[in-house]
Amino acid sequence: MKRLVSILLALAVCAALVAVVWANTGSVSVFSDADTKVDYAGYGSLPDGWNTPDFDETGWENAKLYKHSNYLDPTTEAPFSGTGAKWISYRVDQTQLPDYNDPSMIGGDTNFATYLFRKTFQVPATAYNVSGSAAVAADNYGWLYLNGDLVVEATADSGYNFRSGEQVMGTISAPSLECTNVLAARVENGARVSGTGQHGPMGLLFLLDLDYEVPDVMWQPPLTNADFALQDGTTMPLKFKLKMQDGTLITDMQGVYLVVHGPTVGPGEPGAWGAGFVTYNLGEGIESLRFDPCEYYYIANFRTKDFPLESGKWYTAVVHDSCTGQALGHYTFMVDEARGTARGNSGK
Repeated sequence: MKRLVSILLALAVCAALVAVVWANTGSVSVFSDADTKVDYAGYGSLPDGWNTPDFDETGWENAKLYKHSNYLDPTTEAPFSGTGAKWISYRVDQTQLPDYNDPSMIGGDTNFATYLFRKTFQVPATAYNVSGSAAVAADNYGWLYLNGDLVVEATADSGYNFRSGEQVMGTISAPSLECTNVLAARVENGARVSGTGQHGPMGLLFLLDLDYEVPDVMWQPPLTNADFALQDGTTMPLKFKLKMQDGTLITDMQGVYLVVHGPTVGPGEPGAWGAGFVTYNLGEGIESLRFDPCEYYYIANFRTKDFPLESGKWYTAVVHDSCTGQALGHYTFMVDEARGTARGNSGK
């Protein structure tokens, strides 16, 4: 499901915060290497959806590392240097190509064989303000796609000359992303070795760099650092909003879930929350995490009567990103079931 993020620039009501911590930033680099998948399409039509995330790449091979002496050196040439990007190809022994001995396909400058490449990657479901850049170099020509959308191309129409050892770069702004994304490339290679029936060398080099922000959690009343009464004596509303780095709210539902951990003898820090024993996923019902589309808050009703809590011990509610599992924020609390109250200790 594609995510759309809208921003409310002015809020009429802003509830008190337990803690204010600026949002995290993140980045992802996707580059050509031996883990890239490749398929030889030859001279026929391309499979439907080959450059989209849902495409079934079963049967595709891992790319082969191959760098012709004329190709640029990715270890020294910006922006590839230091990234791990490598030149890749398909079956370095070109005699393995299915149309290798077909004279109608081989030897003419106008005959270009097509090769397809795919590499999948993940970003957080809650990533926002996504931007970045991409670069591609290919022999002979290449097109680079992000989730089916053309990002940058190195083609004859764009004046690209693979013999000059150059690459083509492009910028990316507000791409449409999913949990699992795909960077895909199409390469066309000329069958130029006259009189031998061989394809000329083929190569691809690509790099995608994306930067993004991940929201912070704003815990909402009644969660405070003072005692408060449980609703109906047994229900603790774990209520929060998601905030952007500039302080405004994310107002569309994001992919998150909430886990309650514990018990611990003291307020838990990240990595020391104890075992998770209940998970609230987005949906409807008593045991679900719900999103209010009017007030833009998420709420999970933690009912103490459903769980055997230990007196004097601490529990921690942790909000996670549904794609990566990354912890976005936590709130530690202690419940006094005899009094029907709870006390918070910390929040993020």
